[in-house]
Amino acid sequence: MDQELKSRRVAITGPQNFDTSDLLTSMKTLAAIEPESLRIEWVTTEPQHLITDFNTPVDPPACVIFVVSAVEGDGDIDDATTHAWEACAERNVPRIIVISHSEDPDADFEDAVTHCQAALDEAASIVAVQLPLYADGAGVGGILDLLTESIYDYSVSTGSGAYGRYLVIPAEPEHLSLITDDRDRLLEGIATESADPHFIEKLISGHHFDTEVVQREFIDSVRGGRLYPVVFHASYPSGFGTDPLLQLLRDCLS
Repeated sequence: MDQELKSRRVAITGPQNFDTSDLLTSMKTLAAIEPESLRIEWVTTEPQHLITDFNTPVDPPACVIFVVSAVEGDGDIDDATTHAWEACAERNVPRIIVISHSEDPDADFEDAVTHCQAALDEAASIVAVQLPLYADGAGVGGILDLLTESIYDYSVSTGSGAYGRYLVIPAEPEHLSLITDDRDRLLEGIATESADPHFIEKLISGHHFDTEVVQREFIDSVRGGRLYPVVFHASYPSGFGTDPLLQLLRDCLS
């Protein structure tokens, strides 16, 4: 991490009776490893308490992370979470959705994303920016980044003892052929929420965008509370998905 974060308050919340502490522990663990680059005040809060915070003189969070389980029925999105989401929307607070428990054998990332889109009534603006890659018979092993078309390979962390260690490698053609629809949905979401009126025109016309241009439009929309990226997290391998999430926060809050 080569860019220093200013002190910012980030709230982690999620459906009632769903444990958000695992993600908080991962964040704090990585912060302890690289304290010079992290200046975030982390808080976990129940959705209803988040709404209360918005109505007090206390400074609102700079960003809210909504944690949803990848396992159906394990902390389903309830009314309190929906109301907290709406309270963020009224104030244009940036939001990120983290799909947790991705290592669970019953995890269904695609279904979890669809559920979020339906429950939060943001089908066009809630977009996956990552896809999980599963190792043979060993749960999740990597992350495919739809923006950069790169793979975060966490298989190197096995036995290394390095928390959250991974390699970034270019996606292979066989991977790219499988993500065309997902990347198109992401680009459409970015174009729809872009402040640049010409971006969507260029997209429709088949214009090829450099990765840097797409990332800039993406971050601008997330900062403005118009686009809500979905990423995912797992308890194993240790630190899985934590560093990419911190990089996203760094970009959005800088």
